[in-house]
Amino acid sequence: MKIHKLLPVALLILGIGQSTAEDNFNLKGNIQTQGSKSFSDDDNNLSSFWFRANIGGQYKSDNLDGQIMIRLFGPEFGNTIENKKYDKILADVYFANYKWNTDLGKLNLKLGHWKNNWSESSFFGTYLDKNLTSRGLESRDQAVNGIELGYALGISKLNIMLGTTDNKWNTGYVRIEETLDFDLPLTLKLAYRGNLLDRIQNTSYTTHRMAFKGEYEFFKKFRAYGEIAYLYTQKDDDVNENAEKYVNTQDSYLNPGKSYLPIYLGLEIPTPIFDQFFAEAEFIKDRDQLSSKESNADNLAWTLAFVKKIKNTKIQFGVYSEEKINNVGLATRISTSFN
Repeated sequence: MKIHKLLPVALLILGIGQSTAEDNFNLKGNIQTQGSKSFSDDDNNLSSFWFRANIGGQYKSDNLDGQIMIRLFGPEFGNTIENKKYDKILADVYFANYKWNTDLGKLNLKLGHWKNNWSESSFFGTYLDKNLTSRGLESRDQAVNGIELGYALGISKLNIMLGTTDNKWNTGYVRIEETLDFDLPLTLKLAYRGNLLDRIQNTSYTTHRMAFKGEYEFFKKFRAYGEIAYLYTQKDDDVNENAEKYVNTQDSYLNPGKSYLPIYLGLEIPTPIFDQFFAEAEFIKDRDQLSSKESNADNLAWTLAFVKKIKNTKIQFGVYSEEKINNVGLATRISTSFN
């Protein structure tokens, strides 16, 4: 589909029903460049590299928020089908968020496709939604399709979401997240996710995911934070894995009876040079059992991540451990914005 055909549709959807949409709508766009290099990769100059463009718009008002973002890759960084390279166009983000202020608190209803992200440096975290094998710069956000109801009162913000992984709601999950934003420089998050929709039309095991995150700011740009999760697939003798409508677990390493307890701790440290500097360490017991690619992986991992903003440009740079703690990788992303 041509991009010039997509943009008018995006503008129409975001502005529909709003007489002052033109006053609240902003076009957004950027060019991103990202590359990585593993010191253990002797066969390539870079271990990965791409250019891409993001274009779309954002609408904000007292009773409605919305966003649509289209992501574009050239053929060298797109899809290869039968040895031929093609451009890749992705519907990256698209949602509408309706809002109501009431005497009993604030309500919102969010519909569409967006991303969940609890990460700070973008290297670790978001254990509730993301596969534990994901590594590298900006590897922790997770796209979701869902309907989410939110309620905020005082320091509390509760979100209850129904998410789907197919176009008939035959597979999916319930996600509940509570955020406590205290008057102190302290924020806590507690969340649960379970693939409960899978069991309505299908045969499947139930995987429970629970996560907790805490963040404390000592002073500006000096914070301590961390996240811990418990992931467990429940045993069930009534589940027949050979059944016609059997649905496998979302992550292959979460077999029935198996559990993981990932945890990471981090510091954001102020520096005179960078806008942000993060130092983080992660521990996942039995990391070497997550996948064949992780068969020699250490349980411990670390990263040092830097962010520098120069006018319309944001530079992200990370140094991090790979499968072995002494195997070092480098990654950088440069985002140039036009809005």
